[in-house]
Amino acid sequence: MRDRISLGFASVLLFALSFPLHASNITYHDNVAFAQFPTDLQANASLHDWENGFLDVTMTPFGADPTGVIDATAALQKAIDYAYDCNLVVFFPEGTYRVSGQLRMIHQQPPSGSPYSQTKFVHKLVGATRAAQRPVIRLADQSTVTDNILMLFRYEFLDGSTDSSRHYAAELRNIDIDMGNNPTVTALSMNGAQYCVMENVAIHGQAFDTGIYNLPGSGGSVRNISITGGRVGINQSNYRPNPTIVGLRLSGQSEIGLRVGESRGAVTLIGFAISGSSTDANYLPISLPSNYNVTGSVSRANLNLIDGTIDFRAAGGTAINNKNADVVIKNVYIRAANLIDSGSVNGSRDILTGNVSRWYRIPQYQFINGSDDSHINFDGIDQNPLDDDYVDYDSPVWNYTADDMIRKHICQYFPTHEQSVVNVCTDYGVSRDDDSDDDAIGIQQAIDDAANPNHANFGKAVFIPRGIFHISQPIVLKAGAQLIGAANNISVIHAHRTWKPASQTQMIQTVSATTGKPIYLSYLALIRTLPKGTEQQGCEYVGYLKVDYHKTFIKDIQTGSLAYNDKWSDPTYSHATLARLESHAGGKWYNCVLMGGVSDPENNPNTNLDAAQLKISSTHDMIFYNSSVEHASFGNGDRYINQAQNLYMFGIKHESGYNIARIVDSRNLLLSGGSGNLSISSSTQDPLIEIVNSDDLEISLLSRKHGSSEPTSRLFLNDGFTMLNAYDNIGVYRVGNAPLTVPTISYDIENLDMSTANGLQDSGGNLTVSNGVASLNSATVLTHSMADDFELNLDLATTSPGSQSWFVGHLYLRYLDADNHYLLRLEPNGAIKFLKEVDGVSTVIQSVWNTGLQVDVMNHYRIVMRGSSIQLYVTAPGGSEQLILDSEACSQIQTGYVGVFARSSTVSFDNLRLTPLFK
Repeated sequence: MRDRISLGFASVLLFALSFPLHASNITYHDNVAFAQFPTDLQANASLHDWENGFLDVTMTPFGADPTGVIDATAALQKAIDYAYDCNLVVFFPEGTYRVSGQLRMIHQQPPSGSPYSQTKFVHKLVGATRAAQRPVIRLADQSTVTDNILMLFRYEFLDGSTDSSRHYAAELRNIDIDMGNNPTVTALSMNGAQYCVMENVAIHGQAFDTGIYNLPGSGGSVRNISITGGRVGINQSNYRPNPTIVGLRLSGQSEIGLRVGESRGAVTLIGFAISGSSTDANYLPISLPSNYNVTGSVSRANLNLIDGTIDFRAAGGTAINNKNADVVIKNVYIRAANLIDSGSVNGSRDILTGNVSRWYRIPQYQFINGSDDSHINFDGIDQNPLDDDYVDYDSPVWNYTADDMIRKHICQYFPTHEQSVVNVCTDYGVSRDDDSDDDAIGIQQAIDDAANPNHANFGKAVFIPRGIFHISQPIVLKAGAQLIGAANNISVIHAHRTWKPASQTQMIQTVSATTGKPIYLSYLALIRTLPKGTEQQGCEYVGYLKVDYHKTFIKDIQTGSLAYNDKWSDPTYSHATLARLESHAGGKWYNCVLMGGVSDPENNPNTNLDAAQLKISSTHDMIFYNSSVEHASFGNGDRYINQAQNLYMFGIKHESGYNIARIVDSRNLLLSGGSGNLSISSSTQDPLIEIVNSDDLEISLLSRKHGSSEPTSRLFLNDGFTMLNAYDNIGVYRVGNAPLTVPTISYDIENLDMSTANGLQDSGGNLTVSNGVASLNSATVLTHSMADDFELNLDLATTSPGSQSWFVGHLYLRYLDADNHYLLRLEPNGAIKFLKEVDGVSTVIQSVWNTGLQVDVMNHYRIVMRGSSIQLYVTAPGGSEQLILDSEACSQIQTGYVGVFARSSTVSFDNLRLTPLFK
């Protein structure tokens, strides 16, 4: 026994000596060298994709069982700990991982104590995306779980205390959670700040307490979350700045769907569907129990709802129960006895009644309590006394149609490292971690080849693996470009210290165009900092991004420094706008966090008066989800919106003593849900928000935590007519006809596996994709989900008709099986026929002759099916939309799939979008 103990102690000692302490012997910008990996990982490194940035939990030395048979708790925790210290991503292949205890993702203060804040050594847990089912972590029934939280992400100091404001860049993506029968256990908690991400996570179980307890805020991002069952869906009870959820589905909770007990500013939901009990009137889809909003301080525990549905049909039930929080609603549809019950503290309650059998659309609604200095201001006129509650809304409208509002806002497609990619290191010879050459040359060549239809790499994503890649010239993204990394803490593009542009130049740029396939950019760090202590060498004119393309989709890009005051630091002065959105820019940006600081040394002649952290001049639809732009001290501040139109910005985080927004000559803007630390500087008299010659805009639920010694003469907002004092919050500020909702930005069909594209399933196996267009040869594709009432949009051409007039492309509508469906087809003679198939008997319902449409060109079809009616609209290339067919003959088949069928022919299609219509 003594020998065994001695041997065990020696093994532990050897392991401890071989394992790196991440803060004691490396920097916060270099990746961990292979020689510093644990010895058992080094011995099995060939089993892992570690050079690209990933550790596989199923491989040795971890060996997590993906079948759900063997308990994987210890194996998963070991992989999590190794990945954290080795600066890698934890990768979960397809499968079920049974656990019986807590998984701990603790972001630690370094043993040296400094720096407190860094985004390099963080926890990234990512699941496989190529299979039909995401990997699942399943909690064994009746497990004993520490803290009663299964997956815990948080920041801890050396003494064990916690600080959510220092918890950065944690990530849980593409992993589902099965809670089993554990009625006291919560699935997930990620109480954090900038760059923290929860995305594509479905939580369910037989019995559990809460799906998510405390969300990341302050620029953190929560996207595409589904929670089925449990006592509470989401319980937000921490003082975090404006947590924002994009795409949320809650159903089957026994007590509360969403509970907002505490937050700094507003919790914002964009694109959501909440459904509750049909019999229990005590169930609350949304509960706002807080009644404290301290006068003269930041507004707290508020709610911002945009584009969603609440279905709660219990007699006497209330969909939104609001004790006294500020609530702003836009474009929300509710079926409930009482739609909203607000205000039981300062004034009389305001109850907006509904009906359990009817849907009501609430175009816009605002309730502002009287205790937190939040202003309602319409067209320069204050609407509310600050010592009383204020409520105002457009009358709810019964009987409506609506988009699928979750699909409208979430990422429908983003490339990952698992698909067919080109690796800039292995395929193009780019040298990582070597600053003696210009890595932009090889990266640009990979992008150019992927955009060239005649190249073997055409259409592939360009992958930046783990490493630091130094560039001395911009990288230009062309139409259809897909540039991705492993993660935004380890795939780093760095502006070389010798790069000296004479005027502001951004590291990553797009071509300027209003047509073409979408551009995708994700999972990268863009760093333009200098080695600490080095002389300023020209980096002051290097920025991060310049976008001038109509469909650009960006998510999870990290900027600034990976650590505060360690090895690399921001330039002493900077004049480059960090991100520029030019007139053609459009698309979606998730997790927009821009740091780096526009600054100006005293009496420096080489200033840039046009500079800002983020300058927006786009006129296409541009949507920012989770916008954290901070620390400007020069120029136009954090957000300079100049000659922009159709801009939508949510989850706004701000932190500086300078302008947080300057809006000039702009139209059709919606900035909603924000807060931050803002101590007004006495060195300038500019307001924190300045609006000049701009119309049709709204700023709502925007608050600030201010300093106690600020000059009281300063203004929070000034448009020349409305001047809000420094200590005010903004409930709703509206000028003109502000947007009532957010536009739908559709995606094209891309070069990807069609089993996951646009909700389609390829039933025949004959679907191919080339140059972004799908081609179907004598086969069928169907949507994954059945549709009752819906609108279908797509471009379709029968490129090779068969020998008979009906051997062309068919559109299946309400397809139950091969013997029961409706279908539409355009024949070579220009006739459109609408048929039904019931129990194998085919009947032509209506024929429309001489349409003038050509079968072999890409016509755009828009089909609306509602109840027994169908309307078919067709737009020929270069033409205008025509109503071709209007029928009331769809009474026999009321539900089913939508699909495309190539009958003895070849069909091409693109831009498919299916939108359910609510009854």
